[in-house]
Amino acid sequence: MTTKSPSKSKAVAPPVYRPEGKTMLQAKMISPVRKSPAAPPAYRPQPVPKALQTKRSPGQATGETVQPKSISQRKTPSAPPVYRPEQKRTLQRKTISVANTQTSAVIQRARDKIADTRTLPAASVPDLTMESYKLHVAARTVRFFQQLVSAAFEIRERGGTVRPSLFSDHARVQVQVGQRHKGPETVPGENAWDAAHLMNTSLNAREYAHETGQMVDDDDVRGRYIATGATQNQFQKSNVSADKVIDKQQTTTKDELLGELQMGATLDAAFVERHVVRYLAHLLANLKSGAATSGIITGMAIKDDSYTAAYDVIMYQSGRVGSIMSDIRDELGGRLK
Repeated sequence: MTTKSPSKSKAVAPPVYRPEGKTMLQAKMISPVRKSPAAPPAYRPQPVPKALQTKRSPGQATGETVQPKSISQRKTPSAPPVYRPEQKRTLQRKTISVANTQTSAVIQRARDKIADTRTLPAASVPDLTMESYKLHVAARTVRFFQQLVSAAFEIRERGGTVRPSLFSDHARVQVQVGQRHKGPETVPGENAWDAAHLMNTSLNAREYAHETGQMVDDDDVRGRYIATGATQNQFQKSNVSADKVIDKQQTTTKDELLGELQMGATLDAAFVERHVVRYLAHLLANLKSGAATSGIITGMAIKDDSYTAAYDVIMYQSGRVGSIMSDIRDELGGRLK
């Protein structure tokens, strides 16, 4: 099938939060990006060591470079918004020995799993200080609203109709695979990793193509579809605890926001900001019950600590809605007024 030139709207991967003195490497995710948003002020926790491991596609030998597909030749996504708590007492994790590590694909419910043949940077290993998970939570907020709003805006500009069915209720596409590592553990569950989605809602490619007058295989459609299936390595216990709370809220917010647009609501900055504020407020309330030790990350109970980390990040973002709005405007090329 011939790849067509990209349409006018390009999606972007959200900014990544960057603690001072550290460098986080993240998998390059495909998204139709217009302009790389600048990362907001970063959160500066106490520096902690990180273990990095290169993620390769199945069958890829060490040192082998896989050529990217045409759709992956888009602009490199920028870093997501960063969150800065005060220094906290943390328990450092031990480094996993590659020699004693076995990797296998995670089996999940039926999804369209897209083979990622791009040359990727090293994949982040989840850490017991939950710094990797904080990055993940911060990125989820930005990516969710960028994709939702930009797709709706594009449809409105082309004279189509926006409906809640534009995005699925649950993730239907997955790019990259989760990894599970078996070996000695200092904390139960630290070697069980999962493919954690940034979005719990996937673009309905056929509906989007129809409403924008494009073909399903057009670069704009394909790029948005892939962007909604991006995943990151996280502890499996984080993925089935705090991340599930975020999943549920994304589905609810998706239905509310797109439902109002279907009824004729004006798609402007005030409309989007109202939904961002509501999304964060509901998340705080729902995460609080699982974050009894909020502010004290022990590194000894992964499930509890994931709630704590997620709560702290959402609390931080609640006071910086302007940064999220700036990222959304950048995704739309400044067209959102």
